[in-house]
Amino acid sequence: MVVKIKYKRLIKAIGYASLFGGYICFIYIFLSAYLNPMKIVLVDINHFGEATLEMYLIVICIPFVISLFVESFKK
Repeated sequence: MVVKIKYKRLIKAIGYASLFGGYICFIYIFLSAYLNPMKIVLVDINHFGEATLEMYLIVICIPFVISLFVESFKK
């Protein structure tokens, strides 16, 4: 029982962290574009060769975010 509760908390924490991280990235990109005089920003997703790692992170985090949404709508 205790282990099940710890896993639920861990799943929620990963879901919240994923959503928060995505939101921070969105805000950063939006503010960068908004503060630019031309209101545009070029986003290079593989400047350091990190695109594959980012894709893996997104794919791994999707189930945690979905479970967080399902859990929040159950109540």
